[in-house]
Amino acid sequence: MPVQRGTRDKSRRSHPGKGASPKPRQQAPASAPSHAPQRKPGAELQRLDVFVGSWRIEGDQLESPLGPAAKVDLTEHWEWLPGGFFLVNRLNGHIGTEAAACVEVLGYDNEAGNYVMHSYYSDGHRSEWLVREKEGTWTYAGTWDTGAALYKIRCTQVLGPAGDTINSKWEYAGDGSPWKVYWDVKATRS
Repeated sequence: MPVQRGTRDKSRRSHPGKGASPKPRQQAPASAPSHAPQRKPGAELQRLDVFVGSWRIEGDQLESPLGPAAKVDLTEHWEWLPGGFFLVNRLNGHIGTEAAACVEVLGYDNEAGNYVMHSYYSDGHRSEWLVREKEGTWTYAGTWDTGAALYKIRCTQVLGPAGDTINSKWEYAGDGSPWKVYWDVKATRS
């Protein structure tokens, strides 16, 4: 319990000789020695290099509980955070006439054996995505809370053979309902 200034905490004794012993002082943890070996990004992180750079995203948002039908027109820029352990994305543009923006951080969870992406949106939403890669196809899985319902979300991204395009289909499903496409977009390296 915090003690207000100018009052005395009667539950603590101020004199060790009256039955209470003073608490030992806690020391700050020692920092790692400067000669400690530096961690290096593994092969899993190097696979993310395919996203590095600037992209133009165009396509359609289909009518769904997640939003009205609209054209998608966005730009994004992926770059490595110094150290090479996290890829950072800044996305800006419009979905229909509404401005849209997002910041994402993508990294690899060695213990779980998969990628994890944290997304923060300009409308106050935030999401965590489980991300996997198999033979050039990337999949994302997470949830989206509309306030009225919680939806499962998945995305399948297929990179073009030259690495300069990414076709993405975003799908949603409610409790027990089939998967339905709500975003069908193509990213082109710019």
